[in-house]
Amino acid sequence: MAIYYRATTTPMPVGKNPGEKTYDFSNDAERRRLEEFLEERRPGKSHSRLSSWFACDSPEHAARYLDAQLKHEEKRGDVLVFEVEMPAPSKQPMALIDALLAALREGDIDKAEFLVEEYWTPKQSWKFWEYTSGGISLVAAKIESVDEMAVYIAHQDYAGDRARIKRLLAERPKSPESTAGQK
Repeated sequence: MAIYYRATTTPMPVGKNPGEKTYDFSNDAERRRLEEFLEERRPGKSHSRLSSWFACDSPEHAARYLDAQLKHEEKRGDVLVFEVEMPAPSKQPMALIDALLAALREGDIDKAEFLVEEYWTPKQSWKFWEYTSGGISLVAAKIESVDEMAVYIAHQDYAGDRARIKRLLAERPKSPESTAGQK
């Protein structure tokens, strides 16, 4: 098992497996649609996002992820980072989630299909990864401090991945259906 970092606003029990994780998006139709779209296209070797714990490969990436999530959800809380073990996690580029959600909002299924393929089977050199696993066990207490310069770099890594998505979308081959009406 490898070491990863999980950020949360809720203290976690050190040295214990916190059990199974499930997410309920029944009150958020847009998010439910996104998760269903991802789940329908998930390869068998990857962990389901609906029942996985999420973590990052550095304390700073984990802190940056949760800070952005809290802002998006308009919530507050102290960001707590824990070192965790994850057995055989799946690894996906985190920045693709926002792009996938935008494509689904636009009703651009071709774009969403292109992005979900890259999400589940990445071919690009991404910098900001999310790791998913059906279980974790804590191996250390809360990380007391994160390197502020490394948090800044984590922000830059995520911004770089978002720029990569724009380039990737600009360079992607168009499907025959999407170019048929452009003659």
